[in-house]
Amino acid sequence: MTPWILFRYFIRCFFRRFAMIFMVAGAMITFSDFAEMLRRGASKNVDILDLLKISLMRVPHLMDQLLPFIVLFTTIFTFWHLKRKNEIDVIQSTGVSYLQLLLPLLASGLFMGGVNIVFLNPGVAKLTKLAKNLENKLLFQNQGNLAVTNEGIWIRESKLNGITFFHMDKLNVSQNSGSHIKIYELGPDFQLRKEIHGKTFKTQKGGVVINDVTLIQNNKVLYKKSLRYKTHISIEVLSQNFQPPDTVSFQEIPRTIKTLSRAGFSTKGYVMNWHIHLTQFLWFVSMIIFGAAGVLKTLPRHGSIMLVVMSVGISLVLFLVRDISYAMGEAEKISPFVAAWAPACISGMFGMSAFLHFEEK
Repeated sequence: MTPWILFRYFIRCFFRRFAMIFMVAGAMITFSDFAEMLRRGASKNVDILDLLKISLMRVPHLMDQLLPFIVLFTTIFTFWHLKRKNEIDVIQSTGVSYLQLLLPLLASGLFMGGVNIVFLNPGVAKLTKLAKNLENKLLFQNQGNLAVTNEGIWIRESKLNGITFFHMDKLNVSQNSGSHIKIYELGPDFQLRKEIHGKTFKTQKGGVVINDVTLIQNNKVLYKKSLRYKTHISIEVLSQNFQPPDTVSFQEIPRTIKTLSRAGFSTKGYVMNWHIHLTQFLWFVSMIIFGAAGVLKTLPRHGSIMLVVMSVGISLVLFLVRDISYAMGEAEKISPFVAAWAPACISGMFGMSAFLHFEEK
């Protein structure tokens, strides 16, 4: 058996089981998420088809989070299947080491990571954004729309008697203040009724206090030292409802970070998400090594129950460690770089240590 034939055979076995586990996990995630959406939409009088649409658009993002653990399960069951049929023993009798057995799967993991980031991630981010927008529209009270551009920040607030647009050059989120604000009031007929310009402003409960005001209304221009404008929008609310990092694709994150930094928003969540995408390569490799180390030496050929228990146990521990690290990064307890890379590196080191230990025996 030539190395190339062996390489192709292992890749075929790996992707066949990956497809089966991926479809099973996808079906379970879809049903559970749809059940949760039904529960949340029960008191909102939302059409069931809209809830199904939200769930289907959320599933790619949820599956993307579970991909490393799907790779782990795939590796475990691939090697268990080969070991149960004595194929690994036959291959090893030809002088092939455990490390050489892993090479096709490691190449597959790197390939999957590249395809996911370059081709799949933009579509997943777009679907996640559409799902969140539809969810906010149907299940939550929509208090306003926010857009951050190179020219500043635009906010749209819908009212019973018209629409109000806010434009600000820069925000200071920590002090609930900003500079150079412009307010445009439009009536139900979309005609401009009032225009307000101010040099600085500070948000308060139920409104915003504007300093050095220029008021334009009914073709008259008035100047005021300060003015309190009533609005339900605040910097705190906008920060909480701003475009989440998981709705921005990997390729767009650097530009988004630059724009948000100029506007005065915190970008740590986006920086961490960028590192999380990069660690996906290491996660895939770590899960393949971890899965192989757990099967090649520790399981009997027919230890199906032990296999399932081990797979679930390892997945839960790694999932918990990863979520704790990410939560600490989001809470700014540790740096985004450490929060993203530490779980993947720790998993990789433990997996490689276990694998090298078995290789020496």
